[in-house]
Amino acid sequence: MEIQSSASLPSYQDLSWRLDIKTASRSIRGQMTPVFVLMFVLDKPDGTTETRVVEADPNTIGHLAQTLELALRESSSAHSRRVTRNIH
Repeated sequence: MEIQSSASLPSYQDLSWRLDIKTASRSIRGQMTPVFVLMFVLDKPDGTTETRVVEADPNTIGHLAQTLELALRESSSAHSRRVTRNIH
């Protein structure tokens, strides 16, 4: 397995989102099915941009938010600062 350097990975530029709700269908009445549609715009290392569209249910979005909050807290810990200082 080859490990890519972070310099060759796309970086975040923009995020747009919307909430789609299916209110009914012919087979199931009265059931609402919410889906988040996320559009990520990424800057590629070669200077071009790339757009990715992702659909996710509210539970997945909640889990993603918790994971990102945990990563943000971890990045400001003393251990993370020490590792970052030793890498640079």
